[in-house]
Amino acid sequence: MFCHFVDFLEAVKFFLAFWAGTIYAKKENVFILRVPFAQRLSRGAFRGEETWENLQIGEAMREFIAKEYGRTLVIHLGKGELLLESVQKALEEKNIKNAVLLSAIGSLRKLSMHIIMDTDDNATNHFLVVEKPFELCAMQGLVLNGVPHFHMVCSAPGNESFCGHVEEGCEVQYLMEIALLEIKDMNLTRRKDAFNIDYIDEL
Repeated sequence: MFCHFVDFLEAVKFFLAFWAGTIYAKKENVFILRVPFAQRLSRGAFRGEETWENLQIGEAMREFIAKEYGRTLVIHLGKGELLLESVQKALEEKNIKNAVLLSAIGSLRKLSMHIIMDTDDNATNHFLVVEKPFELCAMQGLVLNGVPHFHMVCSAPGNESFCGHVEEGCEVQYLMEIALLEIKDMNLTRRKDAFNIDYIDEL
């Protein structure tokens, strides 16, 4: 009877902690009230000995709301121009710090990107450069603190598909058309966590 009562108390404590936005856990007979992941990051309390498996669903989520939008930047690139480098230059010239990539279409003759290779806590990236004709099927991402972070999907003859994180060195074949929407009321940046993974934070 006493054991059932203890189990009931544990269930109540877990429910109350979860309802409050924290995680209640039992480890080696010691009860731990865990701070949400975003708060641990901002407080510098995230320790390297933890793993992503220890994190509960939703702990890593962070939310930011924008209500004020500015200019729409449309960029046309011609043959031989560099994709990411040209976008970076246009952002600097127009002094755009934060933006959303709305659209990107075109063709490439040289593709430069990286992809992840495993599911370890510390990411292993594989960098690849491929020179052949590509159609840019989709590209999306954000610009935070003036730094673009884009991912793309490209197709090549023979039904080959390539997708990953866009790196410098992508060369346009015929043309590229890109549209970015400026966000005026956000002041965000990317920082590194204990595993050297980027996360979004306020400046």
